Amino acid sequence: MYCTAVARVATKGTSRAQFIRAAVIRPIPAPIPAQMSVPTMSTRASPLWALIKSRIASAATTPENPVVAPTDRSIPPEMITKVSPTASKINEAKIVSRTAFTAAELAEDIRQAAAGRQRLIVGIVGAPGAGKSTLADQLDALLGYDAVLVPMDGFHLSNRVLADLGRQQRKGAPDTFDACGYVALLRRLRQQTDDVVYAPTFRRDLEEPIAASVAVSRQTPIVITEGNYLLLDTQPWSEVREVLDLAWFLEVDHDTRIDRLVARHHAYGKTVQAARDRAEGSDERNAILVRDSRYRADRIVCIDAATGPEGAHD
Repeated sequence: MYCTAVARVATKGTSRAQFIRAAVIRPIPAPIPAQMSVPTMSTRASPLWALIKSRIASAATTPENPVVAPTDRSIPPEMITKVSPTASKINEAKIVSRTAFTAAELAEDIRQAAAGRQRLIVGIVGAPGAGKSTLADQLDALLGYDAVLVPMDGFHLSNRVLADLGRQQRKGAPDTFDACGYVALLRRLRQQTDDVVYAPTFRRDLEEPIAASVAVSRQTPIVITEGNYLLLDTQPWSEVREVLDLAWFLEVDHDTRIDRLVARHHAYGKTVQAARDRAEGSDERNAILVRDSRYRADRIVCIDAATGPEGAHD
């Protein structure tokens, strides 16, 4: 693989520091032009070439590298790149932000994005146990009357329907939701032609959806929706992303997320072992699917540990 940024800087005769910076920050796969030869063995053996290879190899994991862990929340265009491709689509994700945010900072970002719009629809996405619902609740409270929360979980199929379909043991998987109904609701919310749109919610204590539980007025400028599958690229889920103005993927440590799930399932009546079996079984299979969809997010968000959702639910 050659780097067009390297070729460009090299031909301008700029400094060694600029040459190395371009190689690390903007690796763009490109064919080697006929007039450009591959570096010779003597070039490869030079100290400069060795330094470039070392910087490129460590760029994805070096904490101080601005591509991976930017300290400034407004990322300049030249700092946006793509992770080296592997078998997983997750590595096609645009690295926009991994900075730790507080809920108040995120609420302010939403206010700014909503300015001048009739309606802004924000999607909060993450694996089971990431704390989506907790964060969404916090944002809803911080934004007050300007926002309303519409959870994807309201479109769970009922237990009776799941039993009829033979899917009850897989509850929480993508095909255990009314995805088409969710997309239709989001489009109604986008169109703003109805004075009020009623949305369902999910009662975790009952493990059942409850219809018409949330009233969304046409005048409400911000709609927050959260769920596992807002970024899936398979039909009909793929249509959700088209309706969202902002899509944020909530990142959390794996062990923390599993511990939250075990505590949640236990709190709702499962034995500790049954709770762990669920967290490490069907929940984890769903988590892998969700994580592989995060390349469609606008921003990857880590919540500040000091203010983040402890005992998070979602």
